Amino acid sequence: MVLHPRKCKVLHVQFSRTMYPHSPLKINDIVLEQVHVMRILGLHLQSDLKWDSHVNFVYNKASQRLFLLRRLKHFHIAMDDLVTVYIYYIRPITEYAAPVWHPGLTTLLSNKIERIQRRAVRIIMGHDYTCYSEACAHLGLPSLQSRRSNLTLNFAKSLLVSEQYRHLLPATRLDITGRQTHSSSNLDILKCRTERYRTSAVPHMVRLLNA
Repeated sequence: MVLHPRKCKVLHVQFSRTMYPHSPLKINDIVLEQVHVMRILGLHLQSDLKWDSHVNFVYNKASQRLFLLRRLKHFHIAMDDLVTVYIYYIRPITEYAAPVWHPGLTTLLSNKIERIQRRAVRIIMGHDYTCYSEACAHLGLPSLQSRRSNLTLNFAKSLLVSEQYRHLLPATRLDITGRQTHSSSNLDILKCRTERYRTSAVPHMVRLLNA
């Protein structure tokens, strides 16, 4: 594979508040651009491995699509049709690759994404809107947080039975000890020395599967 230096960027992972200089990396004597945020396969990765940039991107993109919902509401489109537009045109933006970044969200970031659905149901319900929980119940919409949790659990279950990607999860206690106990089917618990690692994708999925 030939790398094009003009299309390559460098992202240094570091967690200190002080940004220390790094030696430049080169391809064919061309210095690669160093960035603090990089988009890879639709995900915005930060040098501190937080998800602020990605959540901001998701929020802004989904907010732009809410304009269509407002226009359709203006033309008195049926409520069920508005819900369908939201489900298939707007909500998927808030759930793309969720198992990767959902476990690492702070409450603030999670609430910011939830605001997309709050705004959507306000538009759909119009003058009939009273509160978020009642509107979601009336429209048959679970919270975005609960949907991301279910998506993450389902993804973890698919890894567990995958021949190609099973190695991404730790072995079961039975495979390690060879002893049959009440918890032998549980996955081996990963040792997490930092909160950053504890709230990353794989340790979070292990806890979900063992619950």
